Amino acid sequence: MDISLRIVIPSLLLFVLFIVDLGEGHNSCPELRCKADGPPIRFPFRLSNDRQPDQHSGYPGFDLYCSHENHTVLELPASVKAFVNSIDYESQLISVTDSDDCFPQKILGLNLSSTRFQFRNYLSDFALFNCTPESNSEYGRRVDCLSSSRHPVYAFFSFANIEEFPTLILSCTKMYNVSSVPYDIWKNPLLELTWSEPKCRDCEVRGEKCRFKNNTKFFETEKRNIK
Repeated sequence: MDISLRIVIPSLLLFVLFIVDLGEGHNSCPELRCKADGPPIRFPFRLSNDRQPDQHSGYPGFDLYCSHENHTVLELPASVKAFVNSIDYESQLISVTDSDDCFPQKILGLNLSSTRFQFRNYLSDFALFNCTPESNSEYGRRVDCLSSSRHPVYAFFSFANIEEFPTLILSCTKMYNVSSVPYDIWKNPLLELTWSEPKCRDCEVRGEKCRFKNNTKFFETEKRNIK
């Protein structure tokens, strides 16, 4: 074989492999889990560590990571670390619990406006009161993780006129107001969040998956059949 061909053929093979790698670059984002029974992690979410170094594996604002105990973690504003219980890709719904089991303790810093997520349930405004054990809890919701045996804490709707309840005025002290939070956050340790962008639910319903379009820098998605 001519010596020039011996040089050209390997070069062509390397060039072809390089082109194939470019074409498949954004396809190499396998579904991952932090542990065997953990939620599946795929687009728009990605693991922001060495397991998924490609930024195109996820949509901006959807980074997750695995804790040392292999919990799937979503970091919310004010450094609130939430454990991910489940992700419903068809409904675009993620269920999380606070890593310290007390979302009410962190609710003042839990402003989701800077994130991709919104609270799922109806939102209300509340006032929190520190009370004595003798206080009547009929008109408020006891917040267990903020309470002690000597000082139970209750959440009241902000529109409630506390002055109509003389017993509460005598036995409770107002702590602070909390705006636009789900009603069940005071009792339910599980918090449900939704996202509106990117819209991948139609792909999921058809058994397809979303991803970034190849060879673009735009935050677009294209359907990919997983069969």
